[in-house]
Amino acid sequence: MALDLERCMNSGEISETARRRVEPTLQRAVDFFEHRGAGSLAEARPDDASDFVHSRLESGLPASVSVLHNRRAALRLLFRAARRLGLAESDPTL
Repeated sequence: MALDLERCMNSGEISETARRRVEPTLQRAVDFFEHRGAGSLAEARPDDASDFVHSRLESGLPASVSVLHNRRAALRLLFRAARRLGLAESDPTL
């Protein structure tokens, strides 16, 4: 899955500005999905995406509404690029 993320980030499908903003979040998402057993972006399930978006912060506190929005937006950006590159057929956030 890390290779899928790298392909999406280096493909030009995601602007450099967006890349800098979302890359840390997307790396955490990929780690989360891999821990859940997904071997590629195509194997990420809607419940994996939802659980990542709603997961607690490292401090153990619940994520704020703005953090939920940013996580979901980052995933949408990733899966849009992945679909264009043929790495995923759908967006598990939808």
